[in-house]
Amino acid sequence: MPRREFAEMPPKPPIATVTLAEIYAKQGHRGRALSVLDEVLETEADHAAARTMRDAIAASIAEEPVPAVPDEDPEPTLEASALPVDAGSATIDLPSAAPTNDTLPAGNVGTLEDAPLPERYDVDEVVLMPVDPKTVFVYWEVRQRTADEARQRSAEGRLIVRVVAVTASWERPLVETRDIDATELVGDWFVRDLPVGAVLRAAIGWNAPAGFEPLSVAMDVTTPPASPSSIGATDFSRLTREGAVPVDKPGEDDQIAAAAERARRRMAGQAASSTGGASSWPAMAMSPSSGT
Repeated sequence: MPRREFAEMPPKPPIATVTLAEIYAKQGHRGRALSVLDEVLETEADHAAARTMRDAIAASIAEEPVPAVPDEDPEPTLEASALPVDAGSATIDLPSAAPTNDTLPAGNVGTLEDAPLPERYDVDEVVLMPVDPKTVFVYWEVRQRTADEARQRSAEGRLIVRVVAVTASWERPLVETRDIDATELVGDWFVRDLPVGAVLRAAIGWNAPAGFEPLSVAMDVTTPPASPSSIGATDFSRLTREGAVPVDKPGEDDQIAAAAERARRRMAGQAASSTGGASSWPAMAMSPSSGT
């Protein structure tokens, strides 16, 4: 049996009723409400409720002009609070005018940036933010209750910020550590002379004779590179329909090959002058008073 194909029927337009006109009016679509009421009156000229509502909407538009609503606005949806209009009643509920500046609630009006930042956030945290290839900014905060509990466990300890730099190496990772005395529960510091390209980690904790007890650990960050990578392309090619064609020495009119040759020489010079990102930061504990 052959398969029948049925064309998709377009959605039916909403039936013009006084209730639909009331919904349009409540949502601010007064022009649409008048169109619906006109359609109702065309089929039922003696519809008292439709006539009364149309006169009221037309009068409100004349007294309080409102901006026109684009035709592409979606159709209003029926709400549970929308009830049919009583045919014997001449009272309708029209939308009120938009609030003016005089009706705004009293209080400070402004952006969130106008308020000053709090001195503390009542949390235990430490944050690392890279500044340049050899500098990082560290911020810490410890709650008083947390510091008191750590002091009760070991009265001989002290609060410190420990920064650890891990640098990749062919033999093994190079780990360097620096301890900063945290004389205040809330503070910040610039840690300088870091290994270039190192992965940095930090923790605020209680350093006691028995060991270091971290109270909060920061997310690890990486310092930005100090120069372009010395590892790059060594062969230059031109992509054609037949595939990649190697570019050798430039010809007289070959601007692309000439640019490739300049790039090759520049990379060779950078590789020859690279120091390998060595660090002069000693792997030893230092305090802020040591001139970090």
